[in-house]
Amino acid sequence: MKIAVIGAGFSGLSTSLFLSQEKGVDIDVFYTKNESECASRVSAGLMHPYIGKSAKRSLFATEGMQKTKQLIALAENELGEKVADTSGVFRIALNAEVSQTLDGYTKEYSDVEKIDPKTVPFLHKEVYGAYFIRDGVTLFPEKYLDGLITVCKKRGVTFIEKKISDLESLSEYDQILVATGSQIQQLLPQISLPIKLMKGQVLQCKLPVGMALSKSIVGYGYMAVSADPKYCYLGSTYERDVTHEKDMSLAKSLIFGKLQEYLTLPDGLEVTKCSMGVRALRKGHYLPLVGRVGNTWFVTAMGSRGLLYHALVAEKVSNAILTNSEEKIPKQMRWIP
Repeated sequence: MKIAVIGAGFSGLSTSLFLSQEKGVDIDVFYTKNESECASRVSAGLMHPYIGKSAKRSLFATEGMQKTKQLIALAENELGEKVADTSGVFRIALNAEVSQTLDGYTKEYSDVEKIDPKTVPFLHKEVYGAYFIRDGVTLFPEKYLDGLITVCKKRGVTFIEKKISDLESLSEYDQILVATGSQIQQLLPQISLPIKLMKGQVLQCKLPVGMALSKSIVGYGYMAVSADPKYCYLGSTYERDVTHEKDMSLAKSLIFGKLQEYLTLPDGLEVTKCSMGVRALRKGHYLPLVGRVGNTWFVTAMGSRGLLYHALVAEKVSNAILTNSEEKIPKQMRWIP
């Protein structure tokens, strides 16, 4: 079986990895280096079950965390270095509803506990609660993706730097997987998908000399650790006016504005880089959307839970492709025409 995968982000690479385990399968991955077309590389890497303003535990959170951690271990073993910080994440409750929700989860799940807000660095105001998500992960996207690429290449996957604008150019392939997120509608114009696009900008900042961020902090916005302890990431904007241009001034205004509501950002914090990506979100739900049209499969609408779900979805999609059965896809994620 000859398979074309369009996109080398979290979804494309992880699915290629699972497909490469099957004998007799040849995989070509098509990719571009256009930053806005690969939101995965712009991600700050936050992964935990309590994503979103409401902090409600995500569906399939346990399975998603387990599968992604397996791929993290695979990438680290291949590269011989850490591709993620696995020391946990601080989650701040900025209203009573979120605090009540997380208080409930502390009784039900072992991965979250309520802590003294004074133990959270940079917190400057009275909050409704501070929580430690011990299973929380801050992944380093560039390293992680490079690790997955290395494993894929060792398994015989071929990478082709080429922008695919028309699926008819891939007629030689038995199966096609479109894993480009925001580009999905251009490649499959014959169908209408319940998705919307969102632009996100992230700031890379250099910390003052002698200062380090021990763990990522998530509230309204986030302050995330990075692979280099001299730097951190602040984010993110959620812009419905989707342009493919960076606007550092706007990003600083939006991101600093919401973070400074509860964090005292250190004096001397230097913004060194602004990155942007365009993500696809599913209308009416946060779960990703998976489907097929003929011999073309697609994965889209990972939204802000791409890290949580990509490995789990990749395993399901690879099984679906190899068995030619959409029944392998969970009903909650399956596209119905």
